[in-house]
Amino acid sequence: CFNSKLGRIINEQGRPQIGKSFGSAKDPDCEGFTPEELSKLDFSRLDLSEYINDMQSEMDITGGQLKALEGMQNWFDNQNGNSQNKSFSPGSTDTGY
Repeated sequence: CFNSKLGRIINEQGRPQIGKSFGSAKDPDCEGFTPEELSKLDFSRLDLSEYINDMQSEMDITGGQLKALEGMQNWFDNQNGNSQNKSFSPGSTDTGY
């Protein structure tokens, strides 16, 4: 149904927020969100750790990149009221510098 992991995650977690179903096996609803539906989503309630972890694993993390990833994770944690999220670990803070 979805052409990206981020699209799948947003659909899986966003549809229940606005009462939009995936339909049935015989009549699936794989449509994306309308602009109006998208504006109703509370993105602070989305757990994007799976997507962030994939991005992190594909990057060659060094100094500034590590700080950027940690900052992004902290922002998501704060949005979700979860300052103790342990699912994201961008690696050691020892960058060898």
